[in-house]
Amino acid sequence: MASKGGTLGSKRRPPDQARSSLLAAADRLFYEHGIGSVGVDAVAAAAGVTKRTLYYHFPSKEALVAAYLEARDGATRLAIESTVSEHGARPGDRILAVFDHLERWFATPSYRGCPFNNAAAEQPGTEAAAIAARHKAAVAAWLSDQAQLGGARHPKEVGAQLLVLVDGALNGAQVSGSPEPARSARTVAELLLAKADIEVSKRGKR
Repeated sequence: MASKGGTLGSKRRPPDQARSSLLAAADRLFYEHGIGSVGVDAVAAAAGVTKRTLYYHFPSKEALVAAYLEARDGATRLAIESTVSEHGARPGDRILAVFDHLERWFATPSYRGCPFNNAAAEQPGTEAAAIAARHKAAVAAWLSDQAQLGGARHPKEVGAQLLVLVDGALNGAQVSGSPEPARSARTVAELLLAKADIEVSKRGKR
């Protein structure tokens, strides 16, 4: 007789721990190999749980993918906020700090492109693509808010232009395997901020 989540007598993981293990495994496998190339069997095995346990927490692969992207969204925002907080309160410096964050990320061996761009390309028209679109909209809104605080006359336009630079750097680094696209995008961002009359401190300039 099998118990729920494992064989009779096996040590059962607490529900929260099992869910966390599944999300960690999904994050690693989906990001490294692509969503379409990884099945739920592989995720369950990597998490050390049964497929039944996986479906207890996530009723479908689509739900698991959505949870993976939502977790990535939260982690990405925290990482950017951590980097930005080191650059003071000046909006121009905070905007440029995003490109400094990207440069450090691109220099890591594990970089495989933007997980949201990857998901939208792999699964157009799905909830995954919708989450990716919401993430991009949130980034654009934050950039626009910073531009407005910096005194830009057309902050939404500046935010949209900065997002293009961010996405260009993300894709360029994925293809080239180099952090150079982040540096190039930062240089162009400095010019864009200057045109919009958004001040950058001497510390923020390169």
